[in-house]
Amino acid sequence: MSLRSPGPILGYHGIGGPDSFLTVREDDFAWQMAYLARRGFRVLTLSQWAQKWRQGMGPGGRAVVITFDDGLASVWERAAPILERHGFCATVFPVTGYLGKHNDWEGRGPAPALPLMSWAEIRALARDGHELAPHSHSHPRLPELPEAAQADEIACCRRLLEERLGRPVPPLFCYPHGRYDTRTTAVLRRLGFEGAVTTALGWNPPGQDPLAWGRIVSRWFRRHRLLFALFLEGFGSRFLLGLARHHARRRQRPAGG
Repeated sequence: MSLRSPGPILGYHGIGGPDSFLTVREDDFAWQMAYLARRGFRVLTLSQWAQKWRQGMGPGGRAVVITFDDGLASVWERAAPILERHGFCATVFPVTGYLGKHNDWEGRGPAPALPLMSWAEIRALARDGHELAPHSHSHPRLPELPEAAQADEIACCRRLLEERLGRPVPPLFCYPHGRYDTRTTAVLRRLGFEGAVTTALGWNPPGQDPLAWGRIVSRWFRRHRLLFALFLEGFGSRFLLGLARHHARRRQRPAGG
């Protein structure tokens, strides 16, 4: 790990429910959060992390960011009480067009049908100190859309979040399905976004493109507590990074997002 790195960004979707690449068992998530607390990790919001990353310095101690994609109901029902137990806050990227519904954007693909939070639950998360930021309005594969439609998806999501929360949201974005291209990043820059997270595995050294931050997404460790600990204790290890990528190619897991 670079001494100038603020720490890794963890990526989750749902907690509990049907077993899939989108979910982590509730007891495993509880163990992971207890591990962070026991090992003295400082949990930052993505905004706090981004500020330290731009300054090119670490937080004065070990740190980690916890992110949730989509806004699934289990974030409020199962993850939030566990986070509260440890005094942790997460950054949540909801799909505004599907709140109160299910993740039907996946059709009949590999992802299970999972409910999303309501707007009332989103507001409750914000009141409890969790950070909310855009993830698009309808969860499309953005590079498949014209540039104007990409801008509409991103701007609509941000506008609805700000209207419903009654305050600005941070200029941070999460790519649906982990997909983006140069037109997408151009749209984000034009709209004033300062950072975006992907589904690519990475630890974000200084100088990296802020619109291509990597994460340690839960599919890398969701069934393996030891692997979770290795990622947290050994991020920056080229061997561990290569091993995880080799494992992913063999399993050919969907990217999610």
